[in-house]
Amino acid sequence: MVTELQPIRARRTGWKPFLYHLDGGQPERRRTIKLKAPRTHPTILTAVQVQAILDACTRLRDRFLFAVLWDTGIRIGEALGLRHEDLAAVKGELAVIPRVNDNRARAKSASPRAVPVGPEIVRLYADYLHAEYGDLDSDYMFVNLWGGSYGRPLTYAARTSRRSSPIQAPARSGGPN
Repeated sequence: MVTELQPIRARRTGWKPFLYHLDGGQPERRRTIKLKAPRTHPTILTAVQVQAILDACTRLRDRFLFAVLWDTGIRIGEALGLRHEDLAAVKGELAVIPRVNDNRARAKSASPRAVPVGPEIVRLYADYLHAEYGDLDSDYMFVNLWGGSYGRPLTYAARTSRRSSPIQAPARSGGPN
């Protein structure tokens, strides 16, 4: 980085940096050539990678959660805050509604919106309700079905915990870590 010493500019406002009084009027070091760093784009999963993740899910709830995230493009906070009445199976729509949730999950946008869902998502939802959800009385779509807080809505922490991950890690080859 090429820098040179330049005198302190006269400030037209009353604003001064936090440690301004320590400068003592010394010249400031500033960049003479400013280069823009190239923007990096996020990596996107391929259809093969998504299918591998879906195949690795051992529970229908987790397969349904990942399928909803992939198919609709909603955020994890929006998905964890979904209620049963938000899915209109006949219309093929999922309503993303910002509201106060028990699990602190939140939608980023302030206005509700409808997101189209395919018949595969509706079928996976029906399978999840029939096989795992059962007679549980909860408004939330994604709830804790295994563990101490049975029936409580899933939280961000539950989805990031390595110990409770439904995805089986591939077997490691022998040798050092």
